[in-house]
Amino acid sequence: MSYELNHGMDEAVAQAPDPAMRTSWALRIYIRKAQRDRHWGWAMINIGVSGQQVFGHHTFRNATETLQDGIDSGLFRLDSLQVALDLVTGAGLQAIRTVCHEQASSSHAEDVAQAVLLGLGLHRSRVLRLVNSPLPKVTLGSNLRGEDPMSEVGP
Repeated sequence: MSYELNHGMDEAVAQAPDPAMRTSWALRIYIRKAQRDRHWGWAMINIGVSGQQVFGHHTFRNATETLQDGIDSGLFRLDSLQVALDLVTGAGLQAIRTVCHEQASSSHAEDVAQAVLLGLGLHRSRVLRLVNSPLPKVTLGSNLRGEDPMSEVGP
């Protein structure tokens, strides 16, 4: 189920040129999707708390590979992949929860991405460029209601 709900977003994120951009895009796309479709957001929360892998196996594997690439390249200044995963997936899941409870500002996706990227050890000037960069077009197949209220996620 998580694959069906996330596939278009995961494909778009995979096109980013480096781990920092992939992380920024993933956080921003997922949080914005929850802002536009709370049914989807609640599904992600339920998948995240009921399974061992937040956001489902496919998305979790992509996040793991991205973070490991960032650590191996020296881009992310953390020694522990597990700490990086906890930071990114934990912040992402909680941000979606905040959005679903209608407690988030319109800039919540960018604010969370900024905090996470700083936590991963990126320089503030690069982080600001990343969180203010345009997002790719994301084509989504369907959502929990069987319709497509958001054919793309982006600015």
